[in-house]
Amino acid sequence: MMILILLAIAGSGTANARLPGLEKILKKARATHKETIFQPPSPKTRRIVTQVVTDLTRSCDAKTVDRAKEALRPLAMEIIEAGRGADRFYVLRETPPVFRGLGVYVMRRGPAKGLCVQAPHGFFDQGTFPIGLNTFLDTKAKWFMTNTLHRYKSRRGEDKKDKNHPADCAHNANLLFQAITKGIAMAKPQTLFVQLHGFGKKSHPDMDIVVSTGMEKHNKPAITVAVALNALASKILVFGRDKPADKLAATSNVQGQWLNRHNCRFLHIEMAEDLRNRLKSNDGLIRILSNALVRLVNEGH
Repeated sequence: MMILILLAIAGSGTANARLPGLEKILKKARATHKETIFQPPSPKTRRIVTQVVTDLTRSCDAKTVDRAKEALRPLAMEIIEAGRGADRFYVLRETPPVFRGLGVYVMRRGPAKGLCVQAPHGFFDQGTFPIGLNTFLDTKAKWFMTNTLHRYKSRRGEDKKDKNHPADCAHNANLLFQAITKGIAMAKPQTLFVQLHGFGKKSHPDMDIVVSTGMEKHNKPAITVAVALNALASKILVFGRDKPADKLAATSNVQGQWLNRHNCRFLHIEMAEDLRNRLKSNDGLIRILSNALVRLVNEGH
């Protein structure tokens, strides 16, 4: 199910406490993976959604929203509005009860950082969904994007060892995850796209975090963030600087490939399982990650 959320509830305290309704809505959206019959979007659907997202990112006025609703209706999609005060969001979603595993997308309305937080493997890379959501809320980022179908569940009997995984948002350029990424970048080219992933420590015992821009020679942003994350872990590697980082460098990531080709800003962060377990329930640790990303946004590498 695909959602571009417009929701807000004012509050204080932790990220989740500030918007208690948002986590519930996202949880419901992600739960639809049990009912989903995977169906990749057509080229026409991708073009329309890219244009809708481009227009909404540039302007949230009533006429733009009305045009977006009209454009989405034939695609069995809709825009939902909710919220109050300064914290307001938009929701673009598949019209229930047909769920195709197209993802869930949250857009902050009003003032926001030029930051898009992405968790494309929210089921497989456990912990990246709550970490991504809390980072989005804590940084006041413009966008949060995550999947609603497991990357290895596009068909019955699909196995991790199979060569083809159509529902993998980070490796299939023909999904809405890619279309929405393009729409945001076309509207605001300076947006920093930060993608969160996870790895098992048994397979990579020599690292806690791997930071990459997806490009070996243009890694200054990755180095900047790696330095800022020293308080989270001791073994932080950077692609282009540390050879073991090549194993988790995001060079095949389709969002990173497109964004780098178009001179946009992409950052890929891989985290060990034990670190993810600590991050997902610790606001203090999330703040370290958030501060590092906000610093990078502000410096405009």
